[in-house]
Amino acid sequence: MIGSAAATALRLFAPMGVVAVPRGYCFVVQHHNGHSRTMSPGVGWRVPLLEWVCARIDMGERVLTYPPVPVITGDDRAVNVAVTVRVKVTDPLRHAASGMDGPTAVHAVATYVVRMIGADLTAHDMLTGPGFLAARLQAGMQEETLTWGITVLEARSTVEPAPHLRP
Repeated sequence: MIGSAAATALRLFAPMGVVAVPRGYCFVVQHHNGHSRTMSPGVGWRVPLLEWVCARIDMGERVLTYPPVPVITGDDRAVNVAVTVRVKVTDPLRHAASGMDGPTAVHAVATYVVRMIGADLTAHDMLTGPGFLAARLQAGMQEETLTWGITVLEARSTVEPAPHLRP
């Protein structure tokens, strides 16, 4: 009798434990005690009722383009800086634990870093040194985003004078 009940329970719950992870994704599985693990692409197993998939992480590269933000430079002039960033999730457990929306968080960091860099430079330096600005932008963003499990692969910026500075 007990054997047949166990077999019935196994037939009911075993299919619930099979998880198919698509190519290019990583699933974060959380156990009821808070321990987390990752599942790589392919077919995997989780313990039904004790473990659940808490995050489905896209492991591919993403190109994020943000509209221009106004920046006040060190010589009290205004420029508009548009940022394009290429990012990739490198630590899915950290990314899932952070609870951050990746594109929104990266945009906030990009805006903050561009404004901090702009405060140190003149408007002329910002307009004539896009390579220097992009290198500092990538380095500054990398420090912040690593704690979220995101790596900044490339950062590009486009600087234009503010409307009142245009001839």
